[in-house]
Amino acid sequence: MKVKVKTQFFIKKSKPSVNGKVPIYFRIRCRSQVVEVATGRGINQREWDKLLRRSNAKHEEAAILNNFLDDIENEIRRYINYLIENGEDVNVFVLKKKLNGETENHKMLLHVFRENNGLIKQELGYKYSQSTVNQYEVTFKRLKEFIRKRYLRNDMEIDKLDISFIRNFDIYLRTKYQLKANTIAKCLKQLNKVVRYAIDLRYVNMNPFAGYKITYNKTDRGYLTPAELLRLEETDLNSRRLDRVRDVFVFVCYTGLAYKDLERFNKSFIQKGIDGRNWLIFKRAKTDIEARIPILPKAQAILDKYCNDTECIIRRKMLPVLSNQRMNSYLQEIAPLCDIEKRVTMHIGRHTFATTVTLVNGVPIETVQKMLGHQDLSTTQIYARIIDEKISQDMNSLFEKMGNNHKDQSQRKIL
Repeated sequence: MKVKVKTQFFIKKSKPSVNGKVPIYFRIRCRSQVVEVATGRGINQREWDKLLRRSNAKHEEAAILNNFLDDIENEIRRYINYLIENGEDVNVFVLKKKLNGETENHKMLLHVFRENNGLIKQELGYKYSQSTVNQYEVTFKRLKEFIRKRYLRNDMEIDKLDISFIRNFDIYLRTKYQLKANTIAKCLKQLNKVVRYAIDLRYVNMNPFAGYKITYNKTDRGYLTPAELLRLEETDLNSRRLDRVRDVFVFVCYTGLAYKDLERFNKSFIQKGIDGRNWLIFKRAKTDIEARIPILPKAQAILDKYCNDTECIIRRKMLPVLSNQRMNSYLQEIAPLCDIEKRVTMHIGRHTFATTVTLVNGVPIETVQKMLGHQDLSTTQIYARIIDEKISQDMNSLFEKMGNNHKDQSQRKIL
């Protein structure tokens, strides 16, 4: 964006000061608009050079005056460049406010977002995982692209955010990147956190998200049914590589460990529980919330199987855990061999523990919440979808109860 701005100093002979000096003014021209700003300095009229528009005197006071005028001109030029780079409107009134010290110290959105991301990186491994750090960086990149394409600017004042901005960013993510509703909701949630961070620092007074509802779609998380889990456990895979991956996955199905916790799983996780049995007791990498999981017999059997495994000992691992990507890739080979048509991933194992292994067998959802290390019960409810078998069991109990009540009433009528 090209903007032509002309500036020059001049003296006003019609306004001589009491000490015989005439005042020096600064004139700004832009788009047929003109403003004149008093510099607060004066000069002897005979010492003013009309061509140089500076003092032509040789004394020290003249040099100080010329330096002062240079500073004014350089400051206004720097401010013009700043406005152009950030896509701001350049006009004589904005420049006049700058010279008079009336401009507000606006904080820019991307600057604050970058500052917030820096703080998150400092808490990597403590409060935030690497995946969370990466997600914030991706959201920052897409927000930057959106501001450039939508507003033709490199950044935007954070206090100018409104519902329209949020809504258009939502649409941009949906159309440009074909993101699903929950992914968009996560991006907006991160932007909201940055805005709240700015509010805490008093960069802004009001949160535009106060009038905007971020909605998540409920998703039916996948899991293995009891029959599918049994087939996966008992199928002969005829492959040492797949056998080892299958063992790790089955261990997850009977413990509910998330991959991040499985990856750092060590002997310190195993402690004696209140019942004298082995438990997994640890703080989750994702939330730092303690999970407490009694080790079921099938999970213990897998631990026993690999306690003297050479490869595990060399790698200082409790189990032959590979990268999440490789584990998921091998599970795609295993699933069809076990007559499972679902897309099986490591996280499916966690869902299976929440549904097939625990809830279906009558474990209260509050207990499952503690074992999964969830802070809110609503999070557990997303993971733990009640399958048809559980519904059938519950309804059979109700049928029996209602049948007995009906029988009792009939007997009382006979009596």
